[in-house]
This record gives sequence, structure tokens and C-alpha cells, in this order.
Amino acid sequence: MKKIILSVIIIIMIYNYSYSQNWEWTKKAPNVEYSDQRGVFTDISGNVYNYGSRQFAYYYSSSPLTDTIGSYLNCFNSSGTLLFKKRWSIPFYITKMIFEDNSIFFSATFYGTQTINGFTISSEGDTDGAIGKMDMNGNILWISTFGGTERDKCMGLTFNPATLALYATGCIKNSLSIDHVFKSTGKQSAIILQYNKSGIPLQHKLYDYVPTRDSWEINCGLEMSC
Repeated sequence: MKKIILSVIIIIMIYNYSYSQNWEWTKKAPNVEYSDQRGVFTDISGNVYNYGSRQFAYYYSSSPLTDTIGSYLNCFNSSGTLLFKKRWSIPFYITKMIFEDNSIFFSATFYGTQTINGFTISSEGDTDGAIGKMDMNGNILWISTFGGTERDKCMGLTFNPATLALYATGCIKNSLSIDHVFKSTGKQSAIILQYNKSGIPLQHKLYDYVPTRDSWEINCGLEMSC
């Protein structure tokens, strides 16, 4: 009998909790074909941002230098009105965005030579990783790159407000250069990089060498937090 009473109480609690969540608004984001939504964040004014990028499956089935999908960023106010939208219709794929220090920091993977907001970046070979900072309108303020001659990625980042340091994670296939300055070889390794908030690389570490390409694809350092 006690078990039955307890079960009824739990059901009532769950029922009440589920109906205590009130939707204020919902919006269908501007459509970008063949793309994944990567995440959502808010700023101190209550604006809501959502962002995403092309699916890698589609990327690798087409010519990357002719890609016209890339990444996007949308901004809505607290009432759900679209304030602006940004689109990078080039092989530039945002993997993570965060709001910190009144700015937007991002991680991305890109291919080839691209000019974005006056910044020209070039991959060492196949895809490379990128870390950067935007103003609150999505304009890039600085960008740093890393990678080698094969398929490299930047998959995630976080910000430490106590030290004002930015950390990024990713993986490299066979060598490492940061901003086209050669650093080391490090076959099929995950990587963590530290930057100051002005985009100056401070240090990096390669770790968890894996012997096969398939395992290396998984060993990308997807998430971390401070």
C-alpha cells in the first residue's frame, strides 16, 4: 500500500512539474539546406542566438572549394523577433559558439583559402581547425588556425573567466602548425590549445595517440568546461 501511495505522489509531482513550464515563444529558424543546428546561447540582454553548419557527410561528397552552404548565425530578441542573420557560404564550418566577456568566441573547421571579414586563412592541406572571436553582430575580430597536411578539426572550446583564457579542442592527423608556424609531429592525436582573449596562442598539448584512422576520428576532444 505504501508503494502505491508513493507512486501516486511521484506521478502527481511529475504531472505538476511538466505543466509548470510555459513556452513564451517558439520560432522556426531561417532555413539553411543540408545543415545541422549546433547550439543555442543567450547574451546579457536576453537575445537568443542559434548557429549551425553544413553536415560533414555532404561536405565530403562534394567539392569543398565550391561549397555554398558553410555556416550560419541567427539572433532573436527576447520576444522572438529576428534581429539579424549571418551566413558564411564557404568551406567554414562552425562547431561551437559561446558568449563570454561580452563577445562571441567560436571554434570551426575550414578548408582551402578563405577571406572572412577581411581575415584571410589557409589550410595546410585538407581541413584545419580555427578558433576566433566575433562582436555581437557576428563580425570576426580575430581568428587563429591550426593543423597539418591532412584532415584536422577543431571541435569545441570553453572560456575561463578567472584567467580570461580560451581553450579549444580538436584533433590532428600527422603534424601540427599553429598560424602556419610548424610546431611538431603528433600522429593521430587529440589536441588542447590555450589562447588569451586577444587570440595569442599560449600553449598546446597533444595527447592520446591512437593507432588507426577510425579511432582518431572519434578522438576529437568534443567538449570541455571551466
